[in-house]
Amino acid sequence: TATQATQTFTMDADMNITATFAETALPEYTLTISVTGPGSVNVNGDPFAGALQFEEGTEVTIEAVAEENAEFEGWTGSITATQATQTFTMDADKNITATFTETAVPEYTLTITVTGPGLVSVNGDTYTEPLQFDEGTEVTIDAAAEANAIFEGWTGSITATQATQTFTMDANKNITAEFVLVTQIRDAEKPAPGIFPNPFTDQLTISNPGSFSRITLLNVTGQVIGNYNIIDLEEKTISTGNLEKGIYLLRFEKENGINLVIKMVKQ
Repeated sequence: TATQATQTFTMDADMNITATFAETALPEYTLTISVTGPGSVNVNGDPFAGALQFEEGTEVTIEAVAEENAEFEGWTGSITATQATQTFTMDADKNITATFTETAVPEYTLTITVTGPGLVSVNGDTYTEPLQFDEGTEVTIDAAAEANAIFEGWTGSITATQATQTFTMDANKNITAEFVLVTQIRDAEKPAPGIFPNPFTDQLTISNPGSFSRITLLNVTGQVIGNYNIIDLEEKTISTGNLEKGIYLLRFEKENGINLVIKMVKQ
């Protein structure tokens, strides 16, 4: 009868001996993580929400997750490292701090040049000077022609003929809005000489274009549908079967600029 693990004795009779063992509890250690700055930490894949208990010898993996526009600086305390993911064995209590810092969002400049009689609004406000936007900002610009003028289109960082454009600021933008003065507008309800039929359906014909050199067909918003040279032509027929019903503009140009715009109706 003894408690020492090793015993020595002399066989002087039969011996019946029992060795008794009892389980002992493994030590437990506490993992405590503090977070400073815009970020969070996962422990073995789960978000860390409070101090955790682990048996001695348990392997633990922690991962630092930075929020948008932030970056992970590093671990301090029981672990000192800059890699976001760390794996270690619990052999003592661990007190670890994950530090995150905000990163500056790049800013880009929107510069708009207006040529001709018109103005531009940016996100609903009249544009007057270059504007700064954070990277990723969605911007809407809208061109509005003045009386007796037509919006020609956007050039530069954006090339389009629709008056309203929406885009994301991913770089500096330099855009020009081009407007052209119309010297005269005639109503399609009062047919202009040399254009028939009006209203039109599948085609319209221009006769005796005279001193004009080009005709441009636009929809009512100012978007160009087609350009046609008419120098030295006695008659020009334009196919319009693919156009939707509505109001269109025929813009007649001379070499020195726009001379006449006539409103047409597609039935």
